[in-house]
Amino acid sequence: AIFASGSPFPSVKMSDGRIMHTNQCNNIYSFPGMGLAVSTCGLRRVTDEMFHASAVKIASLMSDKDVSKGILFPPLAQLRDVSAHVAAAIVEEAMKQNLVRDPPPPDEEIVDFMVTSMWIPYYDVLVPVH
Repeated sequence: AIFASGSPFPSVKMSDGRIMHTNQCNNIYSFPGMGLAVSTCGLRRVTDEMFHASAVKIASLMSDKDVSKGILFPPLAQLRDVSAHVAAAIVEEAMKQNLVRDPPPPDEEIVDFMVTSMWIPYYDVLVPVH
């Protein structure tokens, strides 16, 4: 059986000892990459083909071994990496459709450009913590 939910749940051990993996299946895998692509490269609009490119990229990041275990999505711990790859796939599709206002530098891999364009949630400490 394959199970997917909009919320994360732990894997389940069946009575026969098999581990059944639950899968979080919502926009958490595609929307961060979509937002990164749109904001970084100034996409003129978002098309169905871009969402398809996102889905294909997410699926391509899975190993056959994980899929055979019923694991359908990369671990959430890899979300930043997944988002960079998804954004790159979306930008590549947008470039095919001539919908990119600010293309990535031609001498840089698109995935690397997406990584360097990501916001990193780091804040300076303004008040010492004791």
